[in-house]
Amino acid sequence: MKRKLVTILTIIASVGLSVSLVKAASLSVDWLEVGSQDTGGVAYLNGTILNDTLDSVGAGNPVTFGDNVRIDGRLYRGATAGPGDNMPLIVNDNLEITGDIIISGDIVVSGSNNIDTVGWNSLEDIPTAAPSADDTIHLATSQMIYDWVSGLGYISNDTSIAKDHLTDSGSLSFDWLDSEVADTLTVGAAGDVNWAALSSYPSGCGANQAVQVIGDTLTCLDVSSSITDYGELYVYNNADTLSLSVEDTWYKIADYDLAGVSNNVTVSTADDKLTVSNAGKFKVSAQISFSGSVNSTYETAVFVNGAIQNNVQSTRKLGTGGDVGTTMISGILDLSAADYVEVHIRCTDGGSKTITVQDSNLSIFSL
Repeated sequence: MKRKLVTILTIIASVGLSVSLVKAASLSVDWLEVGSQDTGGVAYLNGTILNDTLDSVGAGNPVTFGDNVRIDGRLYRGATAGPGDNMPLIVNDNLEITGDIIISGDIVVSGSNNIDTVGWNSLEDIPTAAPSADDTIHLATSQMIYDWVSGLGYISNDTSIAKDHLTDSGSLSFDWLDSEVADTLTVGAAGDVNWAALSSYPSGCGANQAVQVIGDTLTCLDVSSSITDYGELYVYNNADTLSLSVEDTWYKIADYDLAGVSNNVTVSTADDKLTVSNAGKFKVSAQISFSGSVNSTYETAVFVNGAIQNNVQSTRKLGTGGDVGTTMISGILDLSAADYVEVHIRCTDGGSKTITVQDSNLSIFSL
C-alpha cells in the first residue's frame, strides 16, 4: 500500500514540475514534431515566433519555413487587421502569382516604378464614367478607370472613355465631335481633318492664295502676284535680212520691233533688249523661226550684258531644200538690277551667210 502511494505521488510531482518548468521558462529543442502522417496535429501559440540567432555580421536571422505553407486565415501586420494603420504587409522580394488578383482598393505606384503591361483581355466591365484630372490607373471590382492629365491638351479631363474604344492591343479609338477637341489636335497618321474643326487657324484661304504650313501653324499666302517682274519683245512676218559675214562670229538679232506686256522690265525695241529693274532669278526664253543660206549650221544663244550664257543656247541646221527652221532656247539666269538680255546668232559653216528672222519672241519673268 505504501509503495503504490509513493509511486502515484512521484508521478503527480513529476507532471506538476514539468508543467511548471514549461510555463516558467523557455523550451529549447533541436526539433519538434507535432502530429503524424494522416493524423496531423495542432500547435497552439499565444505569442510570437522569433529566431534569436545572429548571422556573421550580427544581424538577426529570419525564421525559415522549409516547405509549402498553408494559411487558413488572413495575413496582416501590426496589432489590427486591415488598412486602417500605418503598418502595411511588406513583401521584400519579387512576387509571382499563378492565380487571380482580386483588388478591393487602389493600386498605388510610388517612386519611378511603372506598371509595364496590362493585358486588355484580363480586364472586365471598363466603365464609361468621366475620369478625374490625374494620371492614376484604378483597378476596383474588375473595373478600369483611366485618369488623364488634363494639361496634355490631347484629351480634356472631362472626356468619357467607353469600353468599345479599347482594343485588345491596348490602342484607343475615338469619334470626336468638334466641341470635344480641346487645345491641340495631333494627327499621327494619314486621314481627313475637317478644317472647320481646327481652332487658331485661318477659316479658309481666298482666291489666288495658297496654304503655308510651318510646324502646326497654317498661313494663307497670296500667290497671285508672285511673278512681279516680266517683259517681252517679238516680231512676226519679218522680211528683213541679217548678214553673217564672218564664220563663228556672233551677231545680235535686231529685228524685234514690237513690245509685249511688261512690269519692272524695260522693253527696248530700239536696242532689241530687255533690262531688269530688280535683282533675282529669272526664266529667259526665246523662239526663232528663220530661213537663209542652205546646208549651213546655225547657233543661237542668250547674252547678258554682251556676254554669252552657256546654259541658254541651241543649234539648228538648214538643209538644201530652202526650208524655214525653228529653234528654241530657255534657261534660268541669276541677274542683278540693270542687267539686260539679248539674242545672238552665228553660222559655223563658213562666212558670207544671210538669214531672215521671220518670227521670233524674247521673254523674261522673275521666279
